[in-house]
Amino acid sequence: DESSSILIAHNGRDRSRFDLYRLDLVSGKSEPLEQTVDAGTSWSFKKNGEIFARKRFLSGSDWRFEMLQLDGNWREVIRGGLEDWFSVVGEPDEHGKVYAISNRGRDKTALVQFGLADGSESIVDQHPIVDYEWIVMDPVKNRPLMGVNHPDFQERRFFDKDIEADIRSLNMPERPSKKGSSEIRQPRLTAGKKAALSAVRKRED
Repeated sequence: DESSSILIAHNGRDRSRFDLYRLDLVSGKSEPLEQTVDAGTSWSFKKNGEIFARKRFLSGSDWRFEMLQLDGNWREVIRGGLEDWFSVVGEPDEHGKVYAISNRGRDKTALVQFGLADGSESIVDQHPIVDYEWIVMDPVKNRPLMGVNHPDFQERRFFDKDIEADIRSLNMPERPSKKGSSEIRQPRLTAGKKAALSAVRKRED
């Protein structure tokens, strides 16, 4: 039953490495999916739990970002070193592109769209002074909702007006209603935006 399973990584096989498993929460049984043979591995998943990419950390500071092929083999897309930052933050769209935070070819990280076929990048948003810290994605529509930078104090960059209104309302003083009670206007949010907003609140706490 796929609904009762989750993906986890643990070092039960080798204390120095974390492998990937699918754990059934009902039976308690786990199925090995990927073994880490290098210094470390991080995986990228689709919403249905399928692996579509991985980032292998080699000895030293080198890393490789690879795509899973239909035949089960891995294809290297890009590689980097100590000064190169690359982190996927979404899943592939119908054009084979994925959102990521990257500093490839730049001195600061930016939010980019990354081509899985050729490793190309197009900048979606970047801060003129500092790195991009993190991004909140809509888990249903697979698009960015809010980004965060820290040029001094935290600075939020919004891509959705409803999320912006809701986040800003959390910092607004309550205003009295006509009935004498207090209220804060809350915009209507889709299921995906509610899930994303919940993630923002948890991360802000």
